[in-house]
This record gives sequence, C-alpha cells and structure tokens, in this order.
Amino acid sequence: MGLGALAMAMACVAGSRTGELTNPPGAAAQAGGDAAQVLDAAPEREDAAPAVSPLIEPSAELLAASDKPKPKVTLPFDNEQLERIYAVQDIVAAASAAHGVEPALINALIWVESKFDRRARGPAGAQGLMQLMPKTAGAMAKRLGRKRDSYDPDFNIHAGTLLLSRLLDRFEGDVTLALAGYNRGGGTVSKWVAAGEPLPAGAQGFADRVFEARAWFERLPSRPKRRPASTPKPAAKPTPSTGPISRVNPTSAAL
Repeated sequence: MGLGALAMAMACVAGSRTGELTNPPGAAAQAGGDAAQVLDAAPEREDAAPAVSPLIEPSAELLAASDKPKPKVTLPFDNEQLERIYAVQDIVAAASAAHGVEPALINALIWVESKFDRRARGPAGAQGLMQLMPKTAGAMAKRLGRKRDSYDPDFNIHAGTLLLSRLLDRFEGDVTLALAGYNRGGGTVSKWVAAGEPLPAGAQGFADRVFEARAWFERLPSRPKRRPASTPKPAAKPTPSTGPISRVNPTSAAL
C-alpha cells in the first residue's frame, strides 16, 4: 500500500472515532427526552383562555324571597301620643343608665300602664306614668333619697324603674316574673313560684302586653329635629313725612 493510501485510511479511522466521541450512542434519544421534559415543564401561555366555572342558578324560592317587599313597621301611636313619648325620653334614658333596665322595657311598661299620661290614676289609687301605689312610691322615694311626687315624670320614672330593677334581681333576671311582680306584687309572685304554680292568666297577659309593646319601642325612630324658626326681618324705617306732625293726647291713648 502506498503512502497516500495509508494516510487516507488513517484519516478515516480518526474521523470515525471523533464522531463516536462527539455523538455517543443514545445521545439523540437523550436529547429528545430532555426536550420533552422542557416542553412539559414550560408554563402555559399567558393568552390561554381561563377555565370557566359553572354558574349556580338561584332557586325559585330564593328569587321570590328577594323580590318580596319587606313589610313596613307600623307603630300604634298617634301624633299626640308620640309627643308625650318623646317628651320623657331623656328621663327614660337617665333612669335606664341609673338602674340598669333597657329603655325599651321601661317605655313598654309606661305604655301599658298609662299610655304616657303623666296625670293617669288607676281605680285602686295607682298614680302617674308607671302607676305607682302611694305606699310603693314612698318606699322608692326613700331609696332614691327624694321626695315622693308620683305625678312628677322624673320621680315617677326613676321610682318605677328602680322597682322593676329590684324585681329583676329578685327573680334572677326572669323578665316575665318581674313584670308579674310589678303587676301583682313581688311577694305574691314568689309564693306562686315556690308552690310551682303557673302565673294566672291576668298576670301572664300583663307581661305579654309589655313584651308586645317593647318590640314597638325597639323600633321607635328618633324624634325628628325641628327646623329653627326663621328670623323675622327688621321692620323698615318709616319714611320721614314733610307734613305736620300730629300729636296724640296721652290721656285719650290710655283710654
């Protein structure tokens, strides 16, 4: 073999081995697998359409309830009664804070007892807004350190609220028993409770009427603010007259 042919043979062998080193067996398959992994790991396109959640259709009952107008609150007070109610709300608020009884319950008791008539008088002698018997009013006056005046709204509401507060303490917060005690006397109700007897129809009915009225007073709107009276315009100055001034006889003017 000539030198030229030998050189060509050696070059072919070297090229073949170089190709094996740069492209080992399975390289193409491995490259394809890596590419597949890269494609699988690639994030979704930003312009891809988002998944649509199915809509939940409301039931016919729900639609009917939402379309149904809410009933208006109707309070059984006429304008004159509202004026009497609003006139003592500052006293009710003060009595509520002083004796720990909710304002709506105080108002309800006043409504059932007297319809907010400060001069009310019961057939048995009960007096004022919260219909206090003179003996009971006297006992509450001593506890309040005040003079008894059952027709004074401030005294009557404070005395009646103090009495109700003491009854609530006596019956451990049971409002029904406390109201029955206000109506029939705490000692009488205590005897019924001790004997395991239910409240008589009259006492239970009194408590039920107060509860009904309390629901009204819980929805009582605030007193509307009155518009300030308009300031009268100053009277126009009289135009001076050029004629003779007439004088009035003061004696005849007095007559």
